[in-house]
Amino acid sequence: MYQTIYFFEIPIYRVSQEQYGREVETEKDKLLAPIRTVWNSLSSEPMETSEAYQYAKNNFDREHGTHVWRYNQAIGWLRLFASDHSHIRVDYYWVKERITKKLKNKHFRYCFEEKTFQLDIPPAMTSNDIYILLQQHIEELMKKEPFRKYYVDLELFQNIGPCIDWRALLDVGLHRHGIQSSTYGEVP
Repeated sequence: MYQTIYFFEIPIYRVSQEQYGREVETEKDKLLAPIRTVWNSLSSEPMETSEAYQYAKNNFDREHGTHVWRYNQAIGWLRLFASDHSHIRVDYYWVKERITKKLKNKHFRYCFEEKTFQLDIPPAMTSNDIYILLQQHIEELMKKEPFRKYYVDLELFQNIGPCIDWRALLDVGLHRHGIQSSTYGEVP
């Protein structure tokens, strides 16, 4: 018996971090415009010297800055797992609510009814070949609905993927049950 091994989650965002940063700057400019107007009518000093301006700017940045993008703008997750020693599958979770700029009180649903992909991994495939094949399939998935309109963040996957022994990862489910496989060598 093989135990399913979940090994990676890839976040899906409403927009990229760069796009979010542009949206945040636009919103911040709208927020600070009244302060700018009042300040310019009362002082010849640069507005940046105003305590009210600094307070409003810092408070806005703390609540909406790009540092919170990774957590506040997530709308879904690709969840990668090994279903046996020769298959890698991907499930996904998607936000239930309407996707807007203000994503509050998000709840996610498991999208079991929609198939993403399953990779057949032959025993002769190298760890690097498995990584390349997996990355290709994820990139193809990114071009399909519902993913194509959103930002699938592969940064962490691409950072760690080449370092993973994918062949050993597939065999972990066998090892956990003390199963020996002549194809993959003996389990200690």
